[in-house]
Amino acid sequence: MTDTKRILFVYKFNHPDVEGLRAALAEVFPGRPIDLLNVKSLVRSHPGILLANIFFVIKEYPLRQLLGYWKIWRRFWATTYMHRQVRRLVNRYAAERNYLFTIQTQADFDAACPGLPNFIYTDTTNLANTYTPGYTEDKLYSAAWRELEAETYRNARLIFVRSSHIRRSLLEQYSVPPEKAVIVYAGGNTPLRELDLDQKDYNAQNILFVGVAWERKGGPDLAAAFQKVLPGYPQATLTIVGCAPKIDCPNVEIAGRVPVEQVAAYYQKASIFCLPTRLEPFGVVFVEAMAYGLPLVAPRSGAVPDFVEDGKNGFMVEPGDIAGLASALERLLADSGLCRRFGKAGYRLARERYTWKNVANMMQAAIRPIITGKERENA
Repeated sequence: MTDTKRILFVYKFNHPDVEGLRAALAEVFPGRPIDLLNVKSLVRSHPGILLANIFFVIKEYPLRQLLGYWKIWRRFWATTYMHRQVRRLVNRYAAERNYLFTIQTQADFDAACPGLPNFIYTDTTNLANTYTPGYTEDKLYSAAWRELEAETYRNARLIFVRSSHIRRSLLEQYSVPPEKAVIVYAGGNTPLRELDLDQKDYNAQNILFVGVAWERKGGPDLAAAFQKVLPGYPQATLTIVGCAPKIDCPNVEIAGRVPVEQVAAYYQKASIFCLPTRLEPFGVVFVEAMAYGLPLVAPRSGAVPDFVEDGKNGFMVEPGDIAGLASALERLLADSGLCRRFGKAGYRLARERYTWKNVANMMQAAIRPIITGKERENA
């Protein structure tokens, strides 16, 4: 191949998703080397930008939104100044190299460069949070920053999303044309394996929770529901992976933070997966749980209806309904055959839809006509 144009993959967070998608894109765009560019590392190589940005954090956000390390850290990267500086640095980086197109994860920066098609892959928008009951506008990023977020969507050729929930947000809240927002789903971060679910022990009565944010992921609701369930099912256990809450309840194992490669062992041991999350733009752990043949119990909110088919691969309950949550868990604890049927249905869905290979194939099908047209123009 005489054409040596490359692909620029721009991201902010070092997350397993990045490598999963990069590797899959490399397979569907053979002969196109993919360069990874971390915008946080890029900005940190310019200390003057970091110092100047402090002024804009204070200017654009009221003090109540800056109380606590996590709030400050998130808003430090969500100022209009930072947004514009990131785009300037990415543009400079791309101008010095030979790229065919750029692709970025999330839209909290803009990787659009002159003359290059830019594609966004995201599992959220800032305004999508307001679909969650109780989430008020004062928790959002600044109005000025959200204007730049909307501009980022306008600058992109296509926006690939993980769920119908976020596609709805783009159409309703950002006026993105329907043909521009394409659902491609996502893959899991644990290795896919061929499983014989007829051999899996669904009588283990082990309920699994995986999440780093106990409160936001609905952990207290699960703990309350588990306490309701325990008298009727004294052999049932609850395993918590990803965080370490203080729970005064028997039969609870708290694993806390574990390396990604060790999470698979907990999926293998479990017989039920439950995450009553309160704010969930996607939830890759649901995909991973299905890939290990686990029936799901989750709230009817956010992206959950995309992968929980109520009565087919799990049960959905209303958000905050602890009695409903306990009832769903009891139905599964009482019927290992039902667990197996749900587990098999979820396993099939995970392998058919939720793999990085499938994501990359759908992206390639949408991107190919655009870059082919661009190549003809430049011929």
